Amino acid sequence: KEDTSDNIQNSTRTHLEESLNTAIYFNSKAETEYFLDLYAKLLSQQGREDEAGLRSLCDKFAISEIHNKNSNCCHLGIHFIDSSWEKATGITRSYLLRKIVLPAISSNSSLQR
Repeated sequence: KEDTSDNIQNSTRTHLEESLNTAIYFNSKAETEYFLDLYAKLLSQQGREDEAGLRSLCDKFAISEIHNKNSNCCHLGIHFIDSSWEKATGITRSYLLRKIVLPAISSNSSLQR
């Protein structure tokens, strides 16, 4: 991957949400991973300012599909990745959480308790 620090600085949260939604809609594994990585890093850089956004992002990937579809807990502007998307791309929500979201969050020491 190329250095993403410049990409993060030049991207807005809304733009990343739209890009991530597009990647999810078209079942694009590589683009979903790329934009999710940028999005998680952006939220992590915002740190405590958007702790609710980080928590919501983790919930979106950690809790069950049924709970996500029927709950208001996830206020982020990204679509939920369901089991049909997982089958089409061959990657799971738990993989994305472990390999992309959590490492991005752990890079900000102020978020660690």
